[in-house]
Amino acid sequence: MPSTGAERTLVMIKPDAFERKLVEFIRAEIESTGLEITSIGHVGFTLELVREFYQWERIKWPETVADYLCRRPIPLWLVTGSNAVARMMEIKWRLRRSLCSGDHRNLLHCSSANEKFLWEYSVLQTSGMIVVCDQESRA
Repeated sequence: MPSTGAERTLVMIKPDAFERKLVEFIRAEIESTGLEITSIGHVGFTLELVREFYQWERIKWPETVADYLCRRPIPLWLVTGSNAVARMMEIKWRLRRSLCSGDHRNLLHCSSANEKFLWEYSVLQTSGMIVVCDQESRA
């Protein structure tokens, strides 16, 4: 767990980051800001878990969402450091602006507030869909 005063945020590396071979680039961008990354496992999303996680009343395009988020395990990183939430949000939007084409494929997810992190992590933990990785694993 992070030291006192450090914030935590959950980061999910989405399939398009793998397809485009951007995972190590994203990791380097995060680490270059002094934030620490711990790989905590992978989540195997189902459509129901996607709906619950994103708090969607319904999934508008279930086939598209299933093809994108449910076809492979999604790596989970715990990112910690001073102002981790705000800094990760800045990194996420910068990467999306420079690397995304505007469709739903948007490289990564990160919690937008500490309370959101706690809620999202709880949803994933109670889902039983997290596979914990050893500390040597990297997404």
